[in-house]
Amino acid sequence: MAEIVVHKLYEEKERQYIIDAYENFGKKTARKWKEELMKIQNFLKKYPEGKPPFLGAPKFSYLLRGANFMRNFKLVYYYDESLDVVHIVDIWDMRQNPKRFSVSKYK
Repeated sequence: MAEIVVHKLYEEKERQYIIDAYENFGKKTARKWKEELMKIQNFLKKYPEGKPPFLGAPKFSYLLRGANFMRNFKLVYYYDESLDVVHIVDIWDMRQNPKRFSVSKYK
């Protein structure tokens, strides 16, 4: 089973999206966000390469992968096979312009 490492950028975005979901749509939506993200993390522990590569992502030292959730969002991660570690780095709002996606913040 792979270990999960959560990066600071992801933690900040997760917290902000859940707060926004709670304030705008209520407790049930915020709970659904948490449940969806936990489901993805549990899946990645067992199958770290189970989600497809993030097509259109700029070049990065590892292959970025993405897990879609809540219709419009993608959990961005990469898998370090040598250490058996999944690095969860970002939540991407797929409604944004893909040209704005930058990996420089992951280093």
